[in-house]
Amino acid sequence: EVRTESPIPEKSFPIAQFQAVGVARESGVVAVRSAEDVGLEFVTHSGVSRIDAAEVPETLRKPRSTFYKFFSPNFQLAVAASALEPRVAVDSFLTVTIEKARISLRGDFKFDVTRAGIFTVPLRLPAGFNVDEVVCDVMDRHESTSDDDGQMLTVFLTKKVLGQVKLAVVASQPRTVQTGELELPLIEPVGVPREQGLV
Repeated sequence: EVRTESPIPEKSFPIAQFQAVGVARESGVVAVRSAEDVGLEFVTHSGVSRIDAAEVPETLRKPRSTFYKFFSPNFQLAVAASALEPRVAVDSFLTVTIEKARISLRGDFKFDVTRAGIFTVPLRLPAGFNVDEVVCDVMDRHESTSDDDGQMLTVFLTKKVLGQVKLAVVASQPRTVQTGELELPLIEPVGVPREQGLV
């Protein structure tokens, strides 16, 4: 068994460049496998035939694998690798509590992260609200910053998370206007292409 390692080039690169020396004939199977957060594009494949997982030894049958059969060591197989962006969907359950002297917000979020993991969860808060509580099982810390659109709450996670993340945020501010219309202030996930929920 031979193991090698090298940095991933920016351009396409050849793989399976091993050859047995001094043999009359060589054939075999090439298994190409990527990490969960890496995408592969096969740009060159000459002298090889793609085969199903059922045709390879059981020890090679791993998730995210592609298999090729070759009958000569003079084949060409090259790939281009790129980091995948996380795909995030979220279910949001938002509660606005209006009291005589105070307005309180609570957001309960269930994030579903696929393709690649995340280290942070950004949320948009209305201007003027103070963060009272942030609850998340994999939270390291959280930070709030102000900008022209209100506030940004960033929740830093203890590790790169792929899968489900549950997060609860509570914020509040004094109620300065006692009468008239009130536009409901909400806590909103940032950079999420798909969100559904209840208010």
